[in-house]
Amino acid sequence: MIYKDPIRTLCVELPAGWVYDPFNTTLTDFYFTRWDKPEELIAIRIRRSAVTEGQSDEEWIGHIQAEVGETTSLIDMVATQGRAVAASFKYGDGWSQQVAFVRGARVDLAIEQRCADTQSEDPWTLFDKAVRTAQSDANTELPDNFNHLEYKKAVQDANLAFEKKDYAATVKALEQAARISTFEWLNSLASRDKEPDLSAAIRIAQISIHLGKLTGGTNHLRDADFLLRRVQQSLSEAETAVGSVGEMGAELSETLQSIWAELLEQTDPGDNEQMYPILAVRERGFRSTLAAKKAFDSQELEKAGGLAEAAVEDLLSLIAFWRRSLFQEIPEEVASHLSSKGITDPDDQKDAIQRARETVLFPPLIMAFQIRFSCSLERRDSMSVSEAVTLFLPVARLLFNTYPEESGTALNLALALLDSAGACALSGDDKKLDQAKRYLEEADRILEIIGSKACADEDWFCYHETQIEGSLEAIDAGLAPLHSQFVDVSNRFREALARCSNPK
Repeated sequence: MIYKDPIRTLCVELPAGWVYDPFNTTLTDFYFTRWDKPEELIAIRIRRSAVTEGQSDEEWIGHIQAEVGETTSLIDMVATQGRAVAASFKYGDGWSQQVAFVRGARVDLAIEQRCADTQSEDPWTLFDKAVRTAQSDANTELPDNFNHLEYKKAVQDANLAFEKKDYAATVKALEQAARISTFEWLNSLASRDKEPDLSAAIRIAQISIHLGKLTGGTNHLRDADFLLRRVQQSLSEAETAVGSVGEMGAELSETLQSIWAELLEQTDPGDNEQMYPILAVRERGFRSTLAAKKAFDSQELEKAGGLAEAAVEDLLSLIAFWRRSLFQEIPEEVASHLSSKGITDPDDQKDAIQRARETVLFPPLIMAFQIRFSCSLERRDSMSVSEAVTLFLPVARLLFNTYPEESGTALNLALALLDSAGACALSGDDKKLDQAKRYLEEADRILEIIGSKACADEDWFCYHETQIEGSLEAIDAGLAPLHSQFVDVSNRFREALARCSNPK
């Protein structure tokens, strides 16, 4: 996964399975979690450089050493952005932590990973990758000759073009206004003379809202939503909501409420006001999946792939958020309802709530996975195929393990295993031959288990033909010895799937 902040504060590459946290990220502090282990964390904080550009690396390291403590050892790290060092910390409760500091010309990056599973082969691979790839455009050469008058002119040009119904010119002028505001934001972030310009970030979000409505692009509205959330979180953490900041906070809340209300088609939040941010992520994930399906059916593969990827990220972020919420107290009325159903143990109640939530999310999530995978196969994008499978397979396993009695979940896992075999072939790595063989053997065992049982979940497999054909082509190209085994398993899959539509 490559995360790119729409206002260019951060760009970082993380392994598949790590998702952006839209509920806690601020304008300068970014949080990423594993969807299946949300207690693990990568945090990346952008902050003004500890030293001026003319000072030496030794002076910079001296500041870092003073920050972590003189008795804490620093080790060198490799980073694209600049000089990097890291420190390790361990805690009595089994958690370990590594924190890296990356020097930049104008801003530094502080990158932290918290990890509980330190017994694995290399628990810090993710950390190394994040340190190596993370960078901020605040450290690049930025135009400083833009001012607010230039921004006002771009907005005026947009308004004039809109009045003339010249929507292409409107979009162009709005994009220029967004560029100016982005430069203003990045320059303020790096400035030693003033605080980061939150109003510039708000202007970019407002422009994104207009661009979304003009172009119908869901990603513009998604960016605006998440960006305004980040401003709101920044204000909340700063604890300075007084005077003009207080007015900004009130206006911000009103704008967010209007975005969520429109998305949820609900003008009055009623008792759901606290749930609006969560419901908005869920609804956008659902809509992105449906839009991806429509684009895929029209053979707009690039658009379909982008929409499906956004849907996967949003829905996995929501699963991670809810799994963290398992530690929260259950509302009394919910506990009472579950008790009336015979579920009285608090842990069992939390599991029942999570199961109900994920039951709603899994069908659109699986469809989004399938569309994303199919688009990647059509483009022969081996990296994207590999990433899609890396995510799809564990989700399919979780679904199967959670609902082993459902033949639909078994079929879904068999399809994921067929895809994984195809991805091994497409990688061109001969060492993955044995892995592909194991995937096919496991798929065969699963299909043997479900036997002649039928299921009613045919919507989950609407792209199976595209996926199987694409995976088979990859098998032909890269792993010819597995061709007949793949054909046998895929034929059994199609036979099982046929029973979904024609149960006896």
